[in-house]
Amino acid sequence: MSVAKAQEEISSKEFGEWQAYEAIDPGDPERSDLRAALISCTVANSMKGKKGRPFQVKDFLLKFETAERKTMQDVKMKLLAWKAAVNKRFAKKVEKK
Repeated sequence: MSVAKAQEEISSKEFGEWQAYEAIDPGDPERSDLRAALISCTVANSMKGKKGRPFQVKDFLLKFETAERKTMQDVKMKLLAWKAAVNKRFAKKVEKK
């Protein structure tokens, strides 16, 4: 939703209320993952026997890999290889006709 549309739809009072709500309970994904991991850990520990170590919250946290940054040259080479492959495949289709 655009800012102009939001300004048409809600009052400044309601906007202030939403700001206050967000300050109390931010809905960011990292906190959601943490809450889900905490619940999962609690359930798993309540159902597990007495043997072994208790589960920890970190056992249930999602692990995200950070993408490796590519240089412009790497991207260019990949695109050129893709273009060559597409052209080769298209040329074969044209030859069949």
